[in-house]
Amino acid sequence: MVGSAQEVGAQRTLVGGSNTARQQCGRNEDGFFDETRSQEMSFLDTIVALPPGRDAGDAPDFRGGTNPEKNFVIARQNELADLNAFTDHLRSNLNQKPKKNREITVFVHGYLNVYTDSLFRLSQLREDLGIQGTTVNFDWPSAGKTFGYNYDRESVLFARDDLEQLLRALPATNSQRIQ
Repeated sequence: MVGSAQEVGAQRTLVGGSNTARQQCGRNEDGFFDETRSQEMSFLDTIVALPPGRDAGDAPDFRGGTNPEKNFVIARQNELADLNAFTDHLRSNLNQKPKKNREITVFVHGYLNVYTDSLFRLSQLREDLGIQGTTVNFDWPSAGKTFGYNYDRESVLFARDDLEQLLRALPATNSQRIQ
């Protein structure tokens, strides 16, 4: 996480769920998620900082580094206790918006994308498409490698019940629309 990124560029808040395990050592020292499957869902409120001066359609450099002047970076991330805290947080977020913007856009990444890839892509889409509602990112445990297709295919099957649980919880937020 790059705390100083909160002073640089556009900020996009994302709420998400993941059934990917947190890596506490190795390549993800900050406790971000890796490709390991987890039996427990994690729910997060995340702020992603977008670099200043980027043009609409400029894709995030997923492996570019942690310079908020040039790269998409995670500026802040808070864990939500459970599914109830997640829906309460969403409801509160939606209630602060004008009624016409009380909608939820759900994003589920595809093959070859890890946790940060999905956050940065959703931030890009939110910014470039001008999404005014709340965005929800669902992350499943991808190997993030070209030759990881079989692992990713199995991970999608592993994640489907958690995705269903997340989707079924969204109407309790009283949003006007879920897409």
